[in-house]
Amino acid sequence: MAPPIQPKIHIIGAGWAGLSAAVHASLHGWQVVLYEAAHHPGGRARASEHHGQTYDNGQHLLLGAYADTLALLGTLGVPMDEVLERHPLHLCDSQGHGLRLPRAAKWRGIMQATFNNQRWHARDRLSWLSWLASLGLWHLSHQVILALTGKSWDVSVSQLCALASPRVRRDVVEPLCLAALNTPVQEASGAVFARVMVDAFSNAPQSCDFLIPRVNLSSLLATPAVAWLKARGASLHFGQRIQALSDLPRLAHEPVIVATSAWQAAHLTRGTHPDWSARAQDLCHYPIATVYVSAKAPPPLSRNPDPVVMLETTLKAPAQFAIRTHFKSRQGDDQTTVWALVVSDSRGHDRESLIALVLAQAEHDLGLNAPQLERCIVEKRATFAALVGQRRPPMRVGPGLWACGDYVDGPYPSTLEGAVRSGQAVIEALKH
Repeated sequence: MAPPIQPKIHIIGAGWAGLSAAVHASLHGWQVVLYEAAHHPGGRARASEHHGQTYDNGQHLLLGAYADTLALLGTLGVPMDEVLERHPLHLCDSQGHGLRLPRAAKWRGIMQATFNNQRWHARDRLSWLSWLASLGLWHLSHQVILALTGKSWDVSVSQLCALASPRVRRDVVEPLCLAALNTPVQEASGAVFARVMVDAFSNAPQSCDFLIPRVNLSSLLATPAVAWLKARGASLHFGQRIQALSDLPRLAHEPVIVATSAWQAAHLTRGTHPDWSARAQDLCHYPIATVYVSAKAPPPLSRNPDPVVMLETTLKAPAQFAIRTHFKSRQGDDQTTVWALVVSDSRGHDRESLIALVLAQAEHDLGLNAPQLERCIVEKRATFAALVGQRRPPMRVGPGLWACGDYVDGPYPSTLEGAVRSGQAVIEALKH
């Protein structure tokens, strides 16, 4: 007897959402046909070469709360201990001062770290603990209202932290909001931010840990995913741009998943599903800049050995984070460290002035001796802005047509975890 014919599914886009959907579809018996306009998978979260050196196309941080991303890596057989460094969440400046959560930080660890924070007065410590508890209650009430009425009740992150002390807002809330939502607190959705914070601080003991890749992002997920899909008979077409949905060589009953960027998805669906296209097109996108700099290690003025350092941000010092990377410097010197300084929401800066400001910031704040520019990557539409009350496009576009991506309606902001979850969710919806 001939084996049963697998149903076929067509996926446009091989970013993290598209690859997640492809792997999940294959696990559930679908015959995957994947199309990608670029010659390499990974979308905006991949490695790229510059003057013979490899860098990520923008710096990304993962959290221990990214359960679906970690599960996907496990499915692909990625050796997590070899490719990811796990570090407790330390929100500290270059001198090592700040909030230092211990490993397996539950409430006892959070309270201990709070009272050990030398930057805070008693009012700040009490403010942080009470605000964190009230945030959990606000998130719970928001979920109940959403379940009962089907309507989201939202406020800005700035409104959510109105009762927090200025020091708590400056040291914790504002940087975490920029890191997670890439949106300033005055504009950012409180509902989305609360979901991320609750997942990070209230779930598994290691959920708020930083996960720092030891390898580039292509090696972390895209390359293993492609190898895994090929081994299971998926049909992969790289360097093939789908200009219109009618270009797909498919039968009428075969579903299609658009796993491209929001603006590309809007273009593909404009003629057939104008309402969905308009909602995707209307999303506001903010730029993110990653400035890779190199210097002899360790920084002579720094007392913070952590791989992630918080930076004091001003108009003349725009970077919020400095992350010590695994990348090799163009100088080829093993004693030279490459740092990624991240400017979330880099509006208002031209490329040259941004580089000059960040280099000065790296020297002043990190204590780097004569830092050298390795590469500057500015993604003009790196992420959609997670604005208050924003209506993201739904997962179902129309009969037989679906969408996934970090911008599609869901609980998470524009993160790697949001992309992976979206890819899995669309396959789960297709099963029913």
